[in-house]
Amino acid sequence: MNKNGTLISTQQEILFDKKVIRTYPHQNFAYKVFSTTSSVWALLKNTSDNLLVLRAAFTPVGRLAVKESKILPHGLNLSAESAIGHFDIELRFDPKLPLVHAKTFLTPCLKYKITDWPKNLFPLGKNYDLFKATGSVTDKRLEARSGMLYAHLKRPHPASFLYLENFPSLAKFYKRTHTSPQESVGDTWPQLGYSPPSNSKHALSRSRKYPLYDSYLALTYEVPSDSVQSRHLFSQLLGQIQKSPEFSHLN
Repeated sequence: MNKNGTLISTQQEILFDKKVIRTYPHQNFAYKVFSTTSSVWALLKNTSDNLLVLRAAFTPVGRLAVKESKILPHGLNLSAESAIGHFDIELRFDPKLPLVHAKTFLTPCLKYKITDWPKNLFPLGKNYDLFKATGSVTDKRLEARSGMLYAHLKRPHPASFLYLENFPSLAKFYKRTHTSPQESVGDTWPQLGYSPPSNSKHALSRSRKYPLYDSYLALTYEVPSDSVQSRHLFSQLLGQIQKSPEFSHLN
């Protein structure tokens, strides 16, 4: 499926196939976890608008079914089944700042090759519309330890956000599939974020547990007016990720 087809399919799922699992309201923002036919999502919103949605699990065939959840004070652990195997999903939400962590593992039920999976981060417009959110990507950084994406929303609500994928924790996946995370973080609006690198030759082994995602998303309602303020906001968002106890291993 091409990128436009993937985007349309994702839009249809989010619009018509949402099953809400849990909502975490806070003073001026909230998190919502929901599943669709192919995916598990973590949504970040302000008091009135949906802003960003982060994919925490994906299956390209069949239906992904959430079977079990363990609710925690600031997050939850999910267990899901699909035609390709079993997913373990860990979602954590900062109660003071709009900050999300999603870590996901796949235990395949067969030898499985990952090819052409979609990206995992989408800005949202009104009524969950992926085509109506406007904004721009300011910076993309691919380094040995992480892939980062720094961007700004204009509509439905002004905001800035930093996405970070932690590559070292996914080393077992890269080793088994003979892949590299370079160029795995996309910056083509609105299909942003990370997708596991494709490899049609080296399959994941059956019944072995592999890390798929280790994603971080931090947001502020500030929008920079110049390059100096933009650099300051980037450092501020990265610092929020690094200083949070949940993300301390990135320091």
